[in-house]
Amino acid sequence: MLKTASIHRVVFLSLFVAVATSGLTLGQTQTASNAGGTPQNDIGHDIQAYLLMASSDPVGKNKVPASLDNVTRQLTAALGPNNYSLLARYIYSVKDGGSIEATGIDNFGITSPALAAKPTYYGFHFETVTFSVAKGQSIIQMRHMKFGMSVPIASSIQNTVTKDAAESFQYHDVSITTELNLPEGIPTVVGTMNINQPDKLLILVLMIKRSQAK
Repeated sequence: MLKTASIHRVVFLSLFVAVATSGLTLGQTQTASNAGGTPQNDIGHDIQAYLLMASSDPVGKNKVPASLDNVTRQLTAALGPNNYSLLARYIYSVKDGGSIEATGIDNFGITSPALAAKPTYYGFHFETVTFSVAKGQSIIQMRHMKFGMSVPIASSIQNTVTKDAAESFQYHDVSITTELNLPEGIPTVVGTMNINQPDKLLILVLMIKRSQAK
């Protein structure tokens, strides 16, 4: 896995899987089938996953790559004016009909100094990734796709003796789980996540291309 951008520190409190607009290029759910109906062992798939942040903050160094310009235009039309920055990029390879699972630890972080050292655990699961053709269009199907995070959430407790307030931490899981038919080679918005900071939104984008089987 290759990660090419710094991670801003955010805490995720809730999640919803789809952006409520018909203007976005979202993962489709139409039925499709490959010519033989079985995995094609001579090809593989290169998966690129992008985590974007929509906010009113200046973009700085973490600019969204030009290949996602159409995505940011669609997001602006759907969500209104925002600045978009690239938080992280992940790259995976899998053979046709195969599955892949990857996990990691990062400081998706927080503004609270008390939480700064608390890591965030994340993971991707792509199950049964296959190439197919539907109505003349190349489609990459996923029987099961999951992106999840386990994030630290701070809460205040009061010492019953001293009456002083102290912070405690609990980890909460958030995730996107879905089935997908993605147009080959086209960056596609899969879902968004709310966070506890005003005017900030995390966006998951996937792009998949065929390759020679590894």
